[in-house]
Amino acid sequence: MKQRGSLFMLVLSILIFYIFSCKESIKINQISIVEPNKNAIPVGIDSKRQLLKDTSKVVFFKKQSDVETAFQKKYTVVQIEDLDLLPIERHLLYVIDSFNIRGRKRMDKIQREMGPSAKININHFIIDLSRYKFQLVAATNNLNEKEIWINAFCNSDSRNWRTEIFSMKDGGICYFQCLFNLSQVKL
Repeated sequence: MKQRGSLFMLVLSILIFYIFSCKESIKINQISIVEPNKNAIPVGIDSKRQLLKDTSKVVFFKKQSDVETAFQKKYTVVQIEDLDLLPIERHLLYVIDSFNIRGRKRMDKIQREMGPSAKININHFIIDLSRYKFQLVAATNNLNEKEIWINAFCNSDSRNWRTEIFSMKDGGICYFQCLFNLSQVKL
């Protein structure tokens, strides 16, 4: 009987995790996670990291058709400058660090409830950037503000992620999108 209760708790915990992880990814997608202090970098983030300049993990799409796919609007293609990448990366890392702190707390809580023998995969709770690839598209919106759309994923399937923009309905923690408006300096 105790095993049945543990199994029920495991299934319930996983179900709750997926419900909350979807909400977290929606919050990331809707740009509603905690607004960072523009000058502060939380502990655990290296301000000298050059994540978005790593060409083995990042691709920039520059065609008008890519802009329309990413933004779902008639925006105009714009060039991304190196100086644009620093505030984008800084805020992106802040948001991911905040998400990971909450993810670790959820994981620890489930681990405590299930006991030390339970096998829990940390990759279901946190975003480990070493596993992700990024697709970026830059455009000028109707207000003539530069926006950068970031598509992040940790499983590239068999498609060529360097030439085709990925689209997912969910994807859980392995897939998220962010929209960065350089004029408003927010993520």
